[in-house]
Amino acid sequence: MRHRHARAGQHPRRLGPADRGRRHHGPRSRARRPAACRGRARRFRPRHAGLRGGRSCGRGRTARGLSCRLSGQPAGRSGGASARARARGGRPAERRRARLARHVQRRARRARSPRGALQSGPCARRAWPDRGGLRHARPGRAALSRFRDGGRGAGGNGPARLFVSEAARAALAAHFAPAPPARLGVAVSGGSDSLALLHLLHDWRDAGGPSLRVATVDHGLRPEAATEASEVARICAGLGLPHETLHWHDEVPHGNLPDRARRARYRLLAGWARAQGLSDVAIGHTRDDLAETFLMRLARGSGIDGLAAMRARWQAEGVTFHRPLLVLGRAELRDLLRARGVRWTDDPSNADPRYERTQARAALAALAPLGLDAATLAATAERLAEARAALAHHAWERARTLATVEAGDLMLARAGLDALPDETARRLLVAGLRWLTGAPYPPRGMAMSDFLRAARDGRRMTLQGSVLSADATHLRLGREYRAVARCRTPADGLWDGRWRAHGEGRAEIAALGPEGLAACPDWRAGGLPHASALAAPGLWRDGRLIAAPLHGWPNGWRLELVRALPAWLDTLISH
Repeated sequence: MRHRHARAGQHPRRLGPADRGRRHHGPRSRARRPAACRGRARRFRPRHAGLRGGRSCGRGRTARGLSCRLSGQPAGRSGGASARARARGGRPAERRRARLARHVQRRARRARSPRGALQSGPCARRAWPDRGGLRHARPGRAALSRFRDGGRGAGGNGPARLFVSEAARAALAAHFAPAPPARLGVAVSGGSDSLALLHLLHDWRDAGGPSLRVATVDHGLRPEAATEASEVARICAGLGLPHETLHWHDEVPHGNLPDRARRARYRLLAGWARAQGLSDVAIGHTRDDLAETFLMRLARGSGIDGLAAMRARWQAEGVTFHRPLLVLGRAELRDLLRARGVRWTDDPSNADPRYERTQARAALAALAPLGLDAATLAATAERLAEARAALAHHAWERARTLATVEAGDLMLARAGLDALPDETARRLLVAGLRWLTGAPYPPRGMAMSDFLRAARDGRRMTLQGSVLSADATHLRLGREYRAVARCRTPADGLWDGRWRAHGEGRAEIAALGPEGLAACPDWRAGGLPHASALAAPGLWRDGRLIAAPLHGWPNGWRLELVRALPAWLDTLISH
């Protein structure tokens, strides 16, 4: 009598692949199994971040075995066979499939990149928007995107936006907490980063967030720039957002073009924000920008301040700029745009090897196999930012006991400064230079090291438009006359970014210089050294000095130092 499991032409003891499921449960067990589970779900391979093996469902059927989709909702209704299996405590195969589904979900949520959340070796399946699970398509080795349409088109509504949108919304909420602004400006260039920021902020606005206004800066450096700005305007019109294009005309056609363009961009955005009554502007910088900046500054030999992470917010020209997407990568944001069917433009200069940032981007890609990817460098920069904050706080505590202001010059007690470590003393001097000159950046490393040695030795030295001098007890940091010799403003204006005059009549503020000192023979009575007296402000009318309040000749005028000692202490923390 033939074995009941044997087929024609086969040994009674040799069972085919389709017979193995009946080995212990009889010939009817296959009929009781759900149709979606007739295939075999093979071993989970963490290195591939997903499934590997045969089909997980029949053609056209929802996979009940993978009962949880990535959004956490059930993929499909369970059949009667599955219910009976649960009532019996679950067969081993059912329990394995349930564990596998939970494992897939956990791996997908932990994945860093929005791509490759699922991968099914020899069988890739497309996630259909109208179904709650996977649908068999055809054999292949393509990774499934975390967006349902595989990262293409606009079919990713609802759960299709999934984790990138959720992470971005969490990043926005954390950045603007606890009191988000009622009105927010958005700088959009047309690139992927800024467009993703625009769409995410638009979602936030629809959910009760701030009202938005959008600006694009056209630097006029490429013929395509005007077209790209027009495309941003078209996108904003579709979203119902007001848009304005700001134009820059480069008046200094030499030097560091990227740096000049960047400074002009923030200057134009700040002016636009003030004109619109906005106090906050969001910028689309990402984790990749942070990592690239880290490599660029590392190549320059920067210290802790230079290597520390970009600040998530900072103030310039009366406007607070925000970088709410520093915790997200560029690839994640681009997948989000693909899921929504949004196209972006790539600036050709981003691929020009002549520019430092392009070189840093190439270096970052080469270092990624060693584990030095954008996420790792960004985490390192964040830890350095914490160290920077601790050092700045220590320097601020010491500065309160060491510093005074005399006629606009910063005075530091030599004995107290000599007792400080070099790092703390350097921070005090850098903050003094920036407070005095208003420079946006500190001096480069070697120049600052020479300046610190001069301060330790009590030597005279000029740097960044300032003069360092010393007497027996104090270091004096004052303005250099050559830096302010051509600075002239009306009496009701702000001179050198620091001084304001109060008095009657018409006059202008300018440095005294040799001519002014000659017209003020008692200037030494003010107690200022010659270098500080030359650079001190005076009141002039028709080319004639009419008042020198800092030298004992007010003549009805008074000078007010706008940036006083508290502002210098704030510089230690804010920079």
